[in-house]
Amino acid sequence: MAGTNFFTAISATCSVALVDEDGQAMLAKCDAVPPTTANVFAKGCLMIREDNGTTYQNTGTFASPTWTLNGVGSVGPTGPTGYTGPAVTGATGYTGYTGAGNFTGPTGPAGADGATGATGYTGYTGDTGPQGETGYTGPDGAIGATGDTGPQGETGYTGYTGDAGAAGATGATGYTGPDGAIGATGYTGYTGYTA
Repeated sequence: MAGTNFFTAISATCSVALVDEDGQAMLAKCDAVPPTTANVFAKGCLMIREDNGTTYQNTGTFASPTWTLNGVGSVGPTGPTGYTGPAVTGATGYTGYTGAGNFTGPTGPAGADGATGATGYTGYTGDTGPQGETGYTGPDGAIGATGDTGPQGETGYTGYTGDAGAAGATGATGYTGPDGAIGATGYTGYTGYTA
């Protein structure tokens, strides 16, 4: 990579202005978190971050950049631990006296349990008695009287008269019969005598 003294973009967020004799970037700028692209930035390369005005230095390697924020001092040594103060346990307060009162007398001894009596024997089961005779069947009971006839229900209402049917169509006119035969001509009367 050749240095031009002008920033030349190498990505959308990073540009390089100065490189060493091996083509490794020595001065660059970015507008986001510095990139860790391998084999671009020399060890010690200075990176200017334009979006917040901070600068970083590559404290890693050419193959694996590590960007360390400039202006942040190293952490100083840890100071000595202060002494532990003496542990002092306060005196325990005295226990107050117990007031006098009516005390309960001692419980008397429990009486001895009496002996358990012997269990009596179970008596034998007696014989089954003979089966009694079957009782006779009683006569049939009398037929009960016929109950009264219930009241006659109300007469239902007469349904409505339906509509008169439509008049039937007029039948066709029958055909005219043929003319009858002409009757025979009557006979001519006799001529009267002349006086």
